[in-house]
Amino acid sequence: MPQKFRRSELNRLASPVEITAIEKERHINCLLVSGLDPLTGHLRTGAAMRYYNPPRNVTYNLHKERLGYPKYLGHYGLDWVSVPLSSARLFTEAFSPLETRNQTLIHSLFWSIHKYPLPWIHENDQSLGQYFSDYIKFEGRISDGVVKVSTAMLNSEKCKAIIVWSNWAKEGYIIDGVDQSKIEVIPPPFNPSNNLSAHNSINLLFIGRDYYRKGGDVALKVFENLKKSHERIRLIFVGRIEDSRTLEKVKRDCSISYYDHVSKYDLHEKIFPVSDVFLLPTVAEAYGMSILEAMSKGIPVVTSNISAIPEAVEDGVSGYLAPPGSVEIFTKKCAELLDSEEKRRAVGDQARERVATNFSSEKIGSKLYNLYLRCAS
Repeated sequence: MPQKFRRSELNRLASPVEITAIEKERHINCLLVSGLDPLTGHLRTGAAMRYYNPPRNVTYNLHKERLGYPKYLGHYGLDWVSVPLSSARLFTEAFSPLETRNQTLIHSLFWSIHKYPLPWIHENDQSLGQYFSDYIKFEGRISDGVVKVSTAMLNSEKCKAIIVWSNWAKEGYIIDGVDQSKIEVIPPPFNPSNNLSAHNSINLLFIGRDYYRKGGDVALKVFENLKKSHERIRLIFVGRIEDSRTLEKVKRDCSISYYDHVSKYDLHEKIFPVSDVFLLPTVAEAYGMSILEAMSKGIPVVTSNISAIPEAVEDGVSGYLAPPGSVEIFTKKCAELLDSEEKRRAVGDQARERVATNFSSEKIGSKLYNLYLRCAS
């Protein structure tokens, strides 16, 4: 039977679509297939934002993967434990029956790619080729073979559409060989809010579970530079620090609030409201979900000019972009915002407005429903 999850944390990411009139349109029952986050045991954020924000006239039933990952593993490892687990998971799911009675469509997310029995829509924030080349730097005959098999399944008759979150990801799928006519850009929904609260310090926020890929080491260097000229600055660092010496140093620094992990509730109700600038100097990114989350709160962002990020952040207007790894430029961009409360407010307002215009649940839900309707016909 489909697995149901508590809404206590993840439903705060975006509010449900409000229906102002009863519409006589076709109702769609959609089986949502997704893996879970190994650390939290909940749906990954992108999947949760779909599940808890169904378009009008759509009912989601959730099918979770049967074989997950231990908490100490992520989704991106190539070690002797991760690879066998990933292979076993794919094999198990491929031969596991789905409860498809009364379902109109199947909507699978991320790496849940199989020969589904119903018309099928697949969704991912990046192509498999981009994952291999940008995320884990693994290229060769094996990766090419995996991409070829995946592309054949996505180009099959049963697969009616591929949802991506950005034009960057769309281009990646086209390079992989996926039929361009199937690809639709429909990002997850974000709804703006304004719950920033007063505080005495000037708080720089970093969020990144993958320490080096997200640029946690760069963020700490930027903070050290900023401390020289900003007495009231504090750093809120959310994510595991993999270097033991650096971790001990951070824990001793009274100007840094360190959390290896926080709940979605604490993030949105306690940390975002007291954050003045969001810093994410990532070196490899599919989409940057936390960037849009910060922007939806009216928090100006300083982040890297890579992958899909420039599609979300208009440089100098709704945030600032810098080359990954450039400590000097990231420091300069952050300082410009930290030096002026008026500047922070203006950029933050532009960020919130950009989210309201392009990512609202009502607008995204309408696009998604129309796609479902077309694929189910």
